[in-house]
Order: sequence, then C-alpha cells, then structure tokens
Amino acid sequence: MGNLTDTNVVKMPPQKFSPMIGDAHEHLVLGILMRLGLDVGLVDVSKTPYDLIVKLPKGDKTNPKFLRVQVKTVRTSLPLAAGSRGGKDRTYKSSVKEYEYTTEHNDIIIGVKRDTLDLYVFPTMFAGHYGKSVALSKIEIFKNNWDVFVNWQEKNYLDNLRKKWES
Repeated sequence: MGNLTDTNVVKMPPQKFSPMIGDAHEHLVLGILMRLGLDVGLVDVSKTPYDLIVKLPKGDKTNPKFLRVQVKTVRTSLPLAAGSRGGKDRTYKSSVKEYEYTTEHNDIIIGVKRDTLDLYVFPTMFAGHYGKSVALSKIEIFKNNWDVFVNWQEKNYLDNLRKKWES
C-alpha cells in the first residue's frame, strides 16, 4: 500500500524526474487552493516569474484583486531567487540571468515540502533581507497558513503577521 507522499515509484532517472515533480507540485497547489474555495488558475506562460493567479476572496466584484503565486519544491529551505538551474550536469559562465524575487515578480511564494506536501505560504514582500533562500524552520508561521489569502486585504494584517513572525 502506498502513501500520498510517495514519489518516483517507477524509478525514473533523477534528471528526468526533477522537472516533472515541479510541474506536479504546481498542479497540487492549484487543487489544494481550489479545495479551500479560492478562485485559482494555472499560468501556462513559462517565462513569467509566477505559476498561478489567485483571486482574493474579499476583493471588490467590479475590481477584483489577484495575487501572482510562484510555486517551489522545498526540502529544508524556500528559494527566494530564480534564473538558475540546479543539477550536476549544469555549468554556467555567469549568473546574469539569476535574480531575487521581489513584489515586481510575484506576490506570494509557496513552498511545497517534498516529503510531507505541507505548503509554506510566504509573502514575497518579506523576502527582502534573506537573500537567495530562507530556512523552513524560520518561516513555520507560514506553514499551511491559509489566512494569508483570506486576510491579504485586511488593514494591517500583513504588518501584524510580519511583527508576529519576526518576534
């Protein structure tokens, strides 16, 4: 009998499986957010720094608010940068394409913990002082924190969340 968190039971070579699990996690997050009652859509343009668009539940019906969401597979830390590829077979002459996420790129980064499928719902505006990644142990307050979506537009919610997290 298997578990929901099983991966690569067919023993696909890692270099072929890694991109596949990233795509799978985008679809899993899409389904989970839909199960939570959020209006969400997958972005099919691969050149964007976000994978999903989420309509906020408390948005104005004539002028709805949407959030751009980037999905990342994580083990021990949440990547806060993009533009580079990992793997043994990758060599780069420069890091010109690499950049750290800002609110110009996306609004939320969701880390999907590979071994548990927990979601770390991390507002990009908090990423500024961490550099290229942040340890999951430092962002436990964001683990499966659906309130980030529900209360995004509430006055002072994000400021209070930051204060609670940083204390």
